[in-house]
Formats: sequence, C-alpha cells, structure tokens
Amino acid sequence: MRLSFSAALMAVALPSLAQAQGTEDFFLGRLILAAGLSPAPQAALGRSVTVIEQDSLERRGIDQVAEALRATPGIAVNRTGGPSGPTQVRLRGTEGRHVQVLLDGVRLDPPQNGEFDFAGLQTGDIERIEVLRGPQSAFFGSNTIGGVISITTRQGTEPGTSGRVAVEAGSDRTIGTNFALSQRGERGGFTFSGLLRNEGGYDVSATPGGARDGMRNRTLTFAGDYQVTNDWTVGVLLRGRNQVNNSDPQQYAAGPISEIVFDRDDFRKLQERIGAITAEGSVLDGRVDLTLRASQLRTHAQQFQDGVQVSDETANRSEVALRAIVGIDGATPAASRHTLGVGFDWTREDFVNNNPAFIFDPSQLEKQSRRLSGVALEYRGNLFDDLDVQLGLRRDFNDSFRNFTTYSAALSYALPATGTRLKASFGTGVQNPTLFNQFGFIPGTWEGNPALEPEQSRGWDIGIEQSLLDNRFLASATYFDNTLTDRIITGPGSVAGITRPVNAPGKSRRTGVELELEGQITETLGLRAAYTYTRARGESSEALVRRPKHELGVGLDWDATDRLSVSADLRHVAGNLDLDFRGFAFTDTPVVKLPDYSLVNLSASYAINDRVSLTGRVNNLFDKSYQEVLGYAGQGRTIHVGLASRF
Repeated sequence: MRLSFSAALMAVALPSLAQAQGTEDFFLGRLILAAGLSPAPQAALGRSVTVIEQDSLERRGIDQVAEALRATPGIAVNRTGGPSGPTQVRLRGTEGRHVQVLLDGVRLDPPQNGEFDFAGLQTGDIERIEVLRGPQSAFFGSNTIGGVISITTRQGTEPGTSGRVAVEAGSDRTIGTNFALSQRGERGGFTFSGLLRNEGGYDVSATPGGARDGMRNRTLTFAGDYQVTNDWTVGVLLRGRNQVNNSDPQQYAAGPISEIVFDRDDFRKLQERIGAITAEGSVLDGRVDLTLRASQLRTHAQQFQDGVQVSDETANRSEVALRAIVGIDGATPAASRHTLGVGFDWTREDFVNNNPAFIFDPSQLEKQSRRLSGVALEYRGNLFDDLDVQLGLRRDFNDSFRNFTTYSAALSYALPATGTRLKASFGTGVQNPTLFNQFGFIPGTWEGNPALEPEQSRGWDIGIEQSLLDNRFLASATYFDNTLTDRIITGPGSVAGITRPVNAPGKSRRTGVELELEGQITETLGLRAAYTYTRARGESSEALVRRPKHELGVGLDWDATDRLSVSADLRHVAGNLDLDFRGFAFTDTPVVKLPDYSLVNLSASYAINDRVSLTGRVNNLFDKSYQEVLGYAGQGRTIHVGLASRF
C-alpha cells in the first residue's frame, strides 16, 4: 500500500468531526488509508477494519503499539516476558509472519524472517493504527494471509510552528520522553520527532535475585511535504530506530515449568533505517490520480547470549511502486461513483550474515537476494446508492519460486433508514518463504530449505453493523473462515539432529467470531467492548498454540470534569495453549494450557492549563500473575506518571 500525503492529513483532521456527527456517521465516515490501492470511506468497505486513533491512545495511557492492539477484535498478542520481550501479533489465528506491517506506507516486516517484532514500538509519534483483517494479497501482495496493520505517524497540520513534548517515569525504573517540532506554510511543511525511552522492566524468569530484562529505544523521524505545482506534491520520510532488548532463554530439559526460563544476560541490538520519497498528483485534467513511491528498509540485528555475540545479520528491502486511480464516470476520481485502480511494484530483498565467526560453511557468508514484482487491478463502484463493491486482482512474479495470482471481492450494503449495514468479503492470500527459511541456519540445530513453496490461503467473512440508541452506539458482529495450504512448519533436516522448514501436506483452518461495541453511555461516559472467539486447527485437526480461544476487552472513558479524564480497561484471556519444549520432538511436541487471566489497567489525565497536562496510569492494577508464553512471567503492577505539553 502507498499512502498519499493529502489522505494522511485528512485522517489527522477527521477525529474533530465526532462532535458534529452521530456515532454511526463518524465511525463509518472515517477515511481508511489502507483500504486498497487508494483510501476509501469505512462505510464503503466490505472488509473488516478497526481504527485506533491517537486520541484514544493518549486517553488510555497506552505507550506501546502491541498494547493498543490487544483490545482489537481478531488479534492475539503474545509477548515473551516484559516490554523488552519478543512480541508476536497474530490476526484471525494465522501466524505472525502472515501480517504485513506498514508505517507511512513502508513495509516493516523484515525480509529475513517476515515477522515484525512489535517489542518496543512506541505510540508517542503515532497518529492512528488501522487493522484490516482477512487475506489482503490482491492489494498488498505477500505477508497478508492474516491481514494488514497500517500505522500512520503524527505530522503537524496547523499553520506556523507547533510542537509537543512529554516525559514519563515509572515504578519499574522506566523513564522516557517524546517530542515533536512542526512547521507548516502555504505550500508544505515538515515534522521532526523523537522518542527516547529506557524501560526498566523486570526479571522475566522470576529467578530470585535475577537481573531485570529491560529495553532502550532511540527513535528519530523526519517527515515533510512540499507542493511543487498546483497539481503535484513531493514528500519525504526518514526514520531511524536503535534498540536494545534484554531477555532470558528457555532450557529444553526436564524439570518444573517454573524452571523452563532461567536468568541469563541475553540481549538483542537492532538498528532499523527507513527512507521514502513520494510524489503524488493528477494528470489528464484531474481525471487520473498518480502516486509514485520509492522506499528502503534496512535492518541490522545482533544477538548476544550470556553477553557473547552469536549472530550478526543485515537485511534490506528496496521497493518502487506506482498507483494510478482513474475516474470512470466523473471529472475526477473523487467525484466518480466508479473508479479503476492500477498498481505496479518492484521489490528487491537481500539478507547476509556479516561475521564469519558465526557460520559453519563459507557459503553462508554469501549475500542471498531475490526480486519480486506485482501488478494489481482494483474496481470500486457505488451501485444504487446503498451498495458498494470492491474487486481486486493481482499477479505476483517471483524469481525464486512460482508466480501467483490472488483476487478479492467485497460488498457493503446499507439498509436505508434502519442504521444497518451488511458486509461480506472473500479473498485469497499468499505468503512467500522468507529468506531465512530458504537460506538461513542455526549451527548444529537448523538449516534452510531452498525448495520451499509459498503458503496459500482462501478466506471469507460476513458481518453486520448496527447503530443503536439514536446513533449513540455502533455494534458489529463478524464471522470469519480462513483455510491455509502448504503451511510452512518445522520438520526433520538433511541429517539427524537437524531441523528445517517444510511445507505441510493438507489443509489448516481458522474460524471464529468477532464482536465489537463502541459509543457513548452519556455525554461524558464512553464505552468500548470487543470479544473474539478463535478456533485454529492444524492439518491433523490439532489445536494451534498461542491463539487464545476467548479474548474479551471492555473499556470505559469518563470525562469527569472539563480538565480531568479517566479511563479503565479490563482484558480477559482464556483457552490459550503453548508448546512444552521440555518434551521437544520434530513432531508431536507436548501442548499445555496456560492459566486463564484477567487484567485491569487505569489511566488519567488532568489539564493543568490549556497547554500542560499531568498524566498517570496503573497497569495490572490488581498485580495478577499470568503468562502469555509458557515459563515467562507477565509483568506485575506498575505505576507511571508524566507531564505532556503542547505549543
């Protein structure tokens, strides 16, 4: 997906419309930036989407993107320990590698393993998060069997100079700050922002006297746009993140569960660099909108065990993409009820091991690379005023494995004067083998498999949305079904004692139900609620791990006074399974059920004046013990206080 700067700026302004519209009009009238080849109103989409706005993130005191996603229908988050632990996000029971993550249109999922680690990704410079559920390959290509998570960073929209700064400290020895400076004139502007954060953390192994497992994050972002002519605007994005995550390992030996994870000085260093240049405008007297984007992602990761370096890897993704949207029956695409979108993208991915000390064969120092390209078509139409249609078709060309065609269809039908909207979608998805799956290695235990085939999926969903109580509430219910073939699993390698990835024979199915409710109980009291039931099964009908069967989230937002706002969130998780590696085998590794748990978080903000606010939050209010991954203790109660200022 490639986002336009004008669409992004429109999305920034949309929340202010809530005061002038009913709940139904506001939620369904939101512009979805990741709607396909171009943005579209939510009411015109037959696919399932949830939007998390920056105002909600601040009100609820959420500091990490993974925490914001936990209450979203269809999402399961599993974190290996505290804020520094590897964090997997799964959509509708699929794998973490089946989720494409975008930041301002640039893919973040790393080429070497295809799975973005959400550990440490902060919310301080984020404007909104869009979650599109279900196969999206017809528009976005690979890594979208589960869906797409699109993140938009905060950019200044007010004329002149503006900015913000916030500081926070926590009882777990956390201290951090985020800041931004923006300038906007008649023809364009820029925003420079930064995040500096030290998460104190805690000992995830729960070993008496064990060392804390924390995190250090340094992120700087520059984004700017300039209107070159009346019809064309050029934008630039530069972003760098340096992060160190501490963790403790598991031991694959018999013993009590309490000893599976042990205290050790393990940590990971990550350098992430993003660059993008975008040009957007119109031709043929405004009949065709064009967007051209060139982007680059570079990651450098180093792993340390007991303080000793054991890996050093660099991966790159370079991408060029072109999008053209044609208005069929109007003077411009925006004025047309029927549009045709055409997209082309070219991608080069590479991966290399940097240090000969960490390999066992000279060939493993060779840079592994591949080229991928794709062509996509999209039709959008509004029929009979109340019916919206979206059709997508894409052909992917790969130099390392066979080419694929994916397709998608979605319908949205509003029943006049009832406040009811029916929606349905169907789509196919594809997941290319990762570079690590093809060419990677772990000395003595794991080898790549160049003969892997891409994973495939076929999914559909059907749902209903209903406004209630004079448009004060919007409720929705969705049933989904997604079947995977050629799923990549771990199997025996070329020699005894070695494992490697293989394509599993047969079909793997995920089904479930997503429920959502949001609105205002009174003018000052808002309610949020979401529930997901997930049934995820493998090729032999075995239950898949780290996909809770039941997840429930309930939240209240209370404007106590003109200056004081308070939020409370309850999250309940039940039916979560995990692998018991104490009985590890190539197949039939024992599965255990993790204890069900409920957590309560509180947050509050008090406006000292028009520019300065005092913030506070308590996570895990009742200090409950819980685990999301077997053996890794969840974080106990923490208290954070801070100050935030705008100018």
